[in-house]
Order: sequence, then C-alpha cells, then structure tokens
Amino acid sequence: MYGNKFRGGIMAALALRQLFEEEFTDDNLYVIAYNDEPHVVLPGDLLKLRPEGNTDIGLALDLAIQFLSREEGNRNIFLITDSEPTISCDQSQSAEDNAYRGAYLAGKEDIKLNLIMLDPKADLRRICDQMARLNGEAIVTYVDDPLNLKEFIIRPFVNLRQMIRTG
Repeated sequence: MYGNKFRGGIMAALALRQLFEEEFTDDNLYVIAYNDEPHVVLPGDLLKLRPEGNTDIGLALDLAIQFLSREEGNRNIFLITDSEPTISCDQSQSAEDNAYRGAYLAGKEDIKLNLIMLDPKADLRRICDQMARLNGEAIVTYVDDPLNLKEFIIRPFVNLRQMIRTG
C-alpha cells in the first residue's frame, strides 16, 4: 500500500493503539506490519513504518494466528489491506491461495477476520469476499477514503464501551 491507503492504515493503527491503552486495558493489541516478512510493530515504531516489499497476506495471518491462539476471549484480526497479495511464502501456492489459506486457518481457530478493504477494484474485492467466506465469521468493509479509516474503525469500539457503561 502506498499514499493515502498507507497513511490511513497508520492513522487507524495509532487510533486503535490509543483506544486499547485507554479503554480496553485488559485486552492485547498486536499491530503486525506485513510485506514479504511480517513483524510485530512496537508502539513507538508505527510512525517509522514505510511501504516496501511485496504483500504476503497469508504469512501475516499466520503470525496473527500465532499470537492470538494464546489469548482468551474474543479474538479478532483487523486486516487493513488493498487485498492484493503479491507473494507467497509457500512456493507451491499462489499468493492469492496463500491468503485464502490464512483466512481459513484463522476461522478454524475461532478467530474472526475483519477485512477492511481500501481498493475499489472488483477483482481485489472478490479476493476479500472469498477470504471472508473461508473464514466463516468475517466482516468485510469497503472504505472509499482511507483517510477516514480511523473514525470508521474507532466508532464501533466507542459505541460498545458506552453501551457497556450505561447498560
């Protein structure tokens, strides 16, 4: 991802980090940056990220599953993507099939996949929709303006917290 997609993703990750630190202190948030080699991003390193490399969505999902499999309660992956897998760590699978595999395995582990799609191209949206079907409990959201992504992601959490406090 480049340009506004990348900036929107960074802003959303920063907002989620702040929300978890202030409102969901008992929960863990792992931010995973992914290209050909996904890695956990420490809180102070989010603004240092640069768009580079290829996109191995399957490998990123594998790393997220590895972390979340040790957690209790509701487990969610928020995959902010243009849904264009360009590489696979498994040379016997296409990049697309590797992404499908990761989505399926997350579902088998009862990890809900929240796909946030930042590209309007029909063929890329088809990939997201198929990942959602394979996960079984996924939600796909299409965001036309990545710079509004922060509010889009944060609003449901704030509404949930208000319901819990008043309910």
